[in-house]
Amino acid sequence: MTSNKICIERIGEGEYAIGESRVKITDGAYIVYHVIAIGEQTAEVSAAHGELIKETLSKSNKKVQFLIDLNHCGKNSPQARDCWRTYSLLETTTKVAIFGMHPVSRMIASFVMGKISKIEHYRFFSTEDEARDWFNE
Repeated sequence: MTSNKICIERIGEGEYAIGESRVKITDGAYIVYHVIAIGEQTAEVSAAHGELIKETLSKSNKKVQFLIDLNHCGKNSPQARDCWRTYSLLETTTKVAIFGMHPVSRMIASFVMGKISKIEHYRFFSTEDEARDWFNE
């Protein structure tokens, strides 16, 4: 089986391309790792996110909040879901906010994530504003 490594391309200050997806990293009271997921989220894409997350966290002793936009997301591979579950469980992760999912998909994902991982700081929202409001609570 051939594995295609996905490159991480810096496209601006704190902005990166990982495959079709985009990442915006802001550094304030917390590091906010904002993913704009575009297209299929493969094991290779999630591995690239893992590299960027590790690099980002190695440069700071701050906690991280993940803001994940699924408005343009395609299929998520089981490996990608496992990787995101792992990032969500890092002791440096304070909150994971996911938005942009169809309500039925959100309900199924919430059920699956709740049953599998019992992550209390993992929530689904309809909009980015709702997710950011939760970050500011």
